[in-house]
Amino acid sequence: FQAEDGIRDAQESRGLGDVYKRQTQPSAAGTFPRRRLFHLINKKPARPLLWITGPPGSGKTTLVSSYLETYGYPCLWYQLDANDGDIANFFYYMGLATKKVAPRKRQVFPLFTPEYLKDISTFTQRYFERLYDFLLNLLTDSLTRFVIAFDNYQEVPRDCLLHEVIHLGVSEVPEGIHILVMSRHDPPDLFVRMRANRSMESIGWDELKFNFNESKQMIRHRGYRGFSKDLLLKLYERTDGWAAGLVLLTEGIGATGSDSLLSRADLSDEIYRYFVGEIFNQTSQETQEFLLKTSFFKQMTVPMAEDLTGIAEAKQILTNLCLRHYFTQRHESQQAFYQYHPLFRKFLQAKSKEHFDAEAFLEVQRRAAAILEDHGQIEDAADLMVKSEDWAALVSLILKLSLIHISEPTRLLSISYAVFCL
Repeated sequence: FQAEDGIRDAQESRGLGDVYKRQTQPSAAGTFPRRRLFHLINKKPARPLLWITGPPGSGKTTLVSSYLETYGYPCLWYQLDANDGDIANFFYYMGLATKKVAPRKRQVFPLFTPEYLKDISTFTQRYFERLYDFLLNLLTDSLTRFVIAFDNYQEVPRDCLLHEVIHLGVSEVPEGIHILVMSRHDPPDLFVRMRANRSMESIGWDELKFNFNESKQMIRHRGYRGFSKDLLLKLYERTDGWAAGLVLLTEGIGATGSDSLLSRADLSDEIYRYFVGEIFNQTSQETQEFLLKTSFFKQMTVPMAEDLTGIAEAKQILTNLCLRHYFTQRHESQQAFYQYHPLFRKFLQAKSKEHFDAEAFLEVQRRAAAILEDHGQIEDAADLMVKSEDWAALVSLILKLSLIHISEPTRLLSISYAVFCL
């Protein structure tokens, strides 16, 4: 723990410009208004805390900023980072952020110094009580709600006191104050009780992602009005409503036309670099190896992933990928299965070609095909057999199918046609 020294170090490392940026609500000028989500946020005002969770580039910050501008709510904006793991830094910069909200109003917020370590909870409760009182005094008859927005919560170190501090601070929120948290990760376990007590609501990836009509409107909002419905549908299917994917796929098209866009929609250089920086490089070497190998599955169960990778902790890796919203979704069926986002899977397959030598690459494909066959995913297995030029395995597969479905000629014809079309 470093109180005053920590503050000075943070001031030097961040610089005044960075501090100002972290306490400034981003402009929403020119952004596409998410009316559906505005309505969803307004349906949950009775809950003092709203946690907005989604993968990188899903539009969390833009959503909140545009919501605040649309409704004209005053806001104390605070962008968290790793330095806030030292709670002395957090309280200091919260004080600066408060001064920025009302620079002409005199207010004094205490610094967190070492003597308060003996009773952090009391200091935190009194600090937030004073903060809330100050913000409520800024409200008028026409301004009935003050919003505190914590952005980039995922940057807070996992094992630090700040989670407890935030939890204490938002546990007793007076009427007129609303807390919005934006994060790539789900709330820490500490906040589970708030959800059980119905004092916290959440908006997740399923609600955050664009539906088809929103995707179409957003693309047209960005000036691309000549796209056919077929092209718009293909873009939507390939991005699965991911905001950054839609932007990156349409970025800089201009005079090149929609044909060029369609040809590059599988995986552009911009998306490749985005996934490298925002996701892939943020994971451990073991997880990277796991991602590269399992990208050959369109759908996978935990046993399939364990079999292909040889990693006994496959379930934990998949669970962490889901919790971190790293473009991985879990689906419930008779047996739970996992899927990567279509563009993320394309990226991983492209990355695997760079990572593995030619022989190892083919071996992973062929091993994945055999596992798919064992789990009844015949068309996907055949597809990989063709791509890896494993003709012996493909012939064997067709012969097995002919014996199994000899009494079902229609089914056999359907499977044979699917294999032929690969």
